[in-house]
Amino acid sequence: MDYQAPDHAVAELEMPCKSGVHICGSSNGVILLYIDDELCLWNPSIRIYQKFSQPERPDYRSDIIYGLGYDSISDDFKVVAAVFPVSDYTSVVHVFSSKLSSWKRIGDFCHSLYVRGPECVLNGAPH
Repeated sequence: MDYQAPDHAVAELEMPCKSGVHICGSSNGVILLYIDDELCLWNPSIRIYQKFSQPERPDYRSDIIYGLGYDSISDDFKVVAAVFPVSDYTSVVHVFSSKLSSWKRIGDFCHSLYVRGPECVLNGAPH
């Protein structure tokens, strides 16, 4: 290591948005951001991002929680969205594929399992 050489490792990152940003999760260096009713997958190391809309919700008051993971088999980042309508006790789960740039509705669940807290992904599996 050359301690006399100038350090060029630090660089200012250009974010996809300057304000109103909420970090929803991260996986393999990619960060899931929530920005003004829109979602964004951002890879700051290569300075690219992909913006996309939220999944459909039955009611504007519905709560949504998001998780991000990487599918090594399909080489695809996936966003999981659990939608919790205020009108009933059914949870609706959607999965977004960054490769296909589209949402897929996985199914409805008869129980509202609402979890708030930080996610943890270890070896590709959420905990």
